[in-house]
Amino acid sequence: MVGLLLAATTARAQSEADKKRAISLQTEGVKLMQRGDNPGALAKFEEAYRLVASPKILFNMGRAHAEMGDEVKALAEFERFLDEAPYAPKESRDDAARRVEALRPKLSYLDIQTDDVGASISVDGQPAGVAPLGRPVVVKPGAHEVRTEKPDMTTDVRTVSPIAGQKVRVVVKLVPAFHPVPAAPAVAGTLGTEPAAPGSAVAPPNGPAATVETAPAAPADRARTMRIVGLALGASGVAVAAVGLGFGLAARANGQENEKTGNTFSQSAYDAGHRDQTMQFVGYAVGGALIAAGVTTYVLGSRETGENGSAHVAVTPTSGGAFALGTFSF
Repeated sequence: MVGLLLAATTARAQSEADKKRAISLQTEGVKLMQRGDNPGALAKFEEAYRLVASPKILFNMGRAHAEMGDEVKALAEFERFLDEAPYAPKESRDDAARRVEALRPKLSYLDIQTDDVGASISVDGQPAGVAPLGRPVVVKPGAHEVRTEKPDMTTDVRTVSPIAGQKVRVVVKLVPAFHPVPAAPAVAGTLGTEPAAPGSAVAPPNGPAATVETAPAAPADRARTMRIVGLALGASGVAVAAVGLGFGLAARANGQENEKTGNTFSQSAYDAGHRDQTMQFVGYAVGGALIAAGVTTYVLGSRETGENGSAHVAVTPTSGGAFALGTFSF
């Protein structure tokens, strides 16, 4: 009980000493302002406020900022004084209210709104608070950088340029940040060694050595693909050659039509027959090339699996169709 009484007495004595020191600093600050030393006066007022956080000191701090041309901080201190010192002398409150009304039209206001509660907001690199902000941020007219950031979210940075007396609404919507997935670690032997080569022994922590095997690329898969491609090319060649055969039959039919007319020559039948014969040769040539390519690809695919083989195909047009000659060895 005696200890508690001594502690309370010491706290009261310290509090009284702080109050006396704060009053002394206030007096010194006012004298410095009267001599035009506003920075020195502001330092005295701020020290007094650290000792005793009396809202009445805010009035003198606002006056010092105003004399130094820092209208943003002056407005902030005068508004805090009016909010926190309702029982201050009427003269001081009236003076502060007049100063606030004169300063507000000269400044700009950023109403920063975001649904990301807890996001840190800064303006021009200076902290403005944590979302949601209680009131707009007061700035001088001109360009300002607004930064909104929150862990695991993409930082939003934008520039706004309000004019004097304007309140700009800044709506911010953060999006989740992208985190790349780390690559899987390579297979390695014991701790601190290089990754094991294929077929080498890797000793597990508590057991016999194991063998790391790397599966080689299977030639059978590649050969199978080549054979399928070869068959597809060959089938396409046969189809194209069949189309050429169709044109050949049409050309023959047109020739027979001219023969039936006797002495009367049909120019249209002749032109159609000539066109069909040209398409016949084109079909045979393209079809033969595709068949040859298909057979060659198929044979190469067979060789991938160790089989030997060769193929030669030739397609020769004839008057009634085409003659194909092929030689194969497997």
